[in-house]
Amino acid sequence: MAVYRRIHLSFWSDTKITDEFTTEEKYFYLYLLTNIHTSLSGCYEISMRQMASESGLEIKEVKSMLKRLEDSLKVIRYDDETKEILILNWHKYNWTKSVKCTIAVKNEALKIKNESFRSYILKMLGCDKEWEDDLSDKSFAEEVVKYLNKKTGKNFNLNSGNSKLILERKKEGYGLNDFKTVIDKKTEEWKECEMENFLRPSTLFGDKFDEYLNEKTKKKRKNGFCNFEQRDYDFEELENNLIKK
Repeated sequence: MAVYRRIHLSFWSDTKITDEFTTEEKYFYLYLLTNIHTSLSGCYEISMRQMASESGLEIKEVKSMLKRLEDSLKVIRYDDETKEILILNWHKYNWTKSVKCTIAVKNEALKIKNESFRSYILKMLGCDKEWEDDLSDKSFAEEVVKYLNKKTGKNFNLNSGNSKLILERKKEGYGLNDFKTVIDKKTEEWKECEMENFLRPSTLFGDKFDEYLNEKTKKKRKNGFCNFEQRDYDFEELENNLIKK
């Protein structure tokens, strides 16, 4: 654990900080950058109760500011499940190009529970591809199935059939982020409509994998049927026409 954290002087002249942050948000953001839980990687575990207790804020205030810092100001990301917070752009002010720093950050990153947070840090570090290469085939397939289950709310097992499909695509040169992209696209398009049953390894990771990867994201229809356009009706007019008949 570091004894101190660096805050660049430009923090106080940054137009985003001066124009978009409230006084309370400036204080809370500084707390997130300097509290005792911070790590070299810029991602660390901390609960909302801890944040409230250490900052002197109410839990509801912490929740509100976390949401605004993430959704509107886009300077952090927080995972309620793993209780991990990711400080975006932390690397610009706290990392050096030394081998020692790179190794330390990578070792921290590999312990991060949230997959997207871990991927972000490894990408910023330039080790995302190296990390994938270090994964054994079994670990790679486990990561894919774990992400699929998380996004779809299902509970697929890593059986021989699913593993075979995933590793076939991996041998073709597709990486972990490619699998996540396909899962994200088809979940957005198919979840909660008649195509939801096809959110499964045999469909997603089969012969159409490259097609799914490169197609534009399609949003599902409001009526729950992916392949049909929602028609708008004036129900009052329809009722009046029926009455006249």
